Amino acid sequence: MTSAEPRPPRDCTFPAGDWQVLARCWHPVAASSEVGAERPWGVRLLDQPVVLYRTAAGLSAAVDVCAHRGAPLSLGAMTAGVLACPYHGYQYDG
Repeated sequence: MTSAEPRPPRDCTFPAGDWQVLARCWHPVAASSEVGAERPWGVRLLDQPVVLYRTAAGLSAAVDVCAHRGAPLSLGAMTAGVLACPYHGYQYDG
């Protein structure tokens, strides 16, 4: 595994080799129509928490953790078209 390849999340339930193969593929986690612009939506993909949210630019997905204090972004809110962390309000756009 090179440093450019994604790494399995902590406490991953998949064998490392399987996770590496699966992480290179697309996986549906929700229908686009289910993700509105009103609030973020948290899902799990390959044992990784992911937040889905919609901005004016479209649908976005990110690791469900704030870079500042580690709070789940899926517990945040959509404020003026950007995702706001529930802890200190750090904002993420698409």
